Amino acid sequence: MAFIAAVAVAGAAIAAGAAVEWQSEDLLVLAVLAGFAVFTVRFDVSLFYQSRVSVTVVPILVAATIAGLPGVLVIALTAELAAYLGSGKPIYKSIFNAGALLVSGAAYLLVLQSFPFGSEGYVWPGLLYAAIAGTLTNFLVNSVLVSFVIALTSEHTVVAVWKKNYSSLPQHYLVLGVLVAAMATSYQSSGLATMAVIFAPVIVIRFGMQLQQAHKELLIAHREVTGAKKGLELAYDGTVRSLMTALDNRDNETGGHSERVADLSMSIAEELGIESGTPTWDEIRRGALLHDVGKISVPDSILLKEGSLSDDEWELMRRHPQVGFEIISGVEVLSNVAKIVLSHHEKFDGTGYPVGSAGDEIPLGARIFSVADAFDAMISDRPYRKATTIAEALKEISRCRGTQFDPQIVDAFLRVRERMSSVNSPRLAGSGHSLQPSQAV
Repeated sequence: MAFIAAVAVAGAAIAAGAAVEWQSEDLLVLAVLAGFAVFTVRFDVSLFYQSRVSVTVVPILVAATIAGLPGVLVIALTAELAAYLGSGKPIYKSIFNAGALLVSGAAYLLVLQSFPFGSEGYVWPGLLYAAIAGTLTNFLVNSVLVSFVIALTSEHTVVAVWKKNYSSLPQHYLVLGVLVAAMATSYQSSGLATMAVIFAPVIVIRFGMQLQQAHKELLIAHREVTGAKKGLELAYDGTVRSLMTALDNRDNETGGHSERVADLSMSIAEELGIESGTPTWDEIRRGALLHDVGKISVPDSILLKEGSLSDDEWELMRRHPQVGFEIISGVEVLSNVAKIVLSHHEKFDGTGYPVGSAGDEIPLGARIFSVADAFDAMISDRPYRKATTIAEALKEISRCRGTQFDPQIVDAFLRVRERMSSVNSPRLAGSGHSLQPSQAV
């Protein structure tokens, strides 16, 4: 409130000085400009933090050019009174706004009077340069005052408030400065009628300001929504990874089977030209992470059995893709991921389960995943058998090219393996026991 009071006192001092300079011969033009000001108040542009900007500055500065401080006083107070009536805003806000208009109007006059005009007064083109400089100064003073009072009542700095609200507006005020000079010159040379005609572009500029502000707000909103979306995706992925880690631990997987398969699947996908961050890439990654979620339905007595599974136990184990599909398909945004989960044990020749899909009937993500999953399964220890070596696993993957696996996917996988310079996990050395990829569940 102290800052508001200081601005109000400064405005009152300027008003007192204006009263001393009052000349009655300017009454008619001030009345016309006051009418313009009341009209333009209805067309101000909303900014952030409930602040606003208006082309009312044009009649204020034209009045300043023609009538000096008295012109600023009459038009500024008329405009603020018109804005206050019926607005319901607190009176102290209008007092501050009036003070800011008077202070910034006086700043315009100081700049205008600093130019070396001769005895003929404000003439073109000198008035053009002076009006542009004065209008930009008026804008800077007024916007800084408003930004300062907003910053005092928010958690933002003056600079942050100014940049967010006003940084896109100087070019508009430059054009307004041209119109101020044109209107003042036309009045001095041809009277009120010509000045009124020039006022029309002011309204056009106002709509340009509104469109630019709307565009700026949309960009900011887009950035905020994008940031929120990324935050949700990170939270979602973290939840998925925690769930799959719990399932891997239950299944006695070491080192994170789902994570390894997901990483290898993404390497294969990128080798096939699927770009990171695209919807297809995300679906494959999530499908790889969630592929075994259906094992929730498999009892520990079967999942952790050290010996061979009976036919009935195998039948129950083979239901986990369908169960996983039923769990995930209830989430609309995961509908394509659910199809990958359902099909991750399908074979390229149609002999897989649970549907028996073949070739391109199998989702691309599932075809990629099946190679990555089979490879990781073969080189990993399971309760019912030991791991095979990497060399034997690669040989088996190649042997099943065109039968169990999509040939294109196998070729991409082998290229990925060739580029791997080292093996990160000591488990990958294996123990030499063989295992066909079709045995991986």
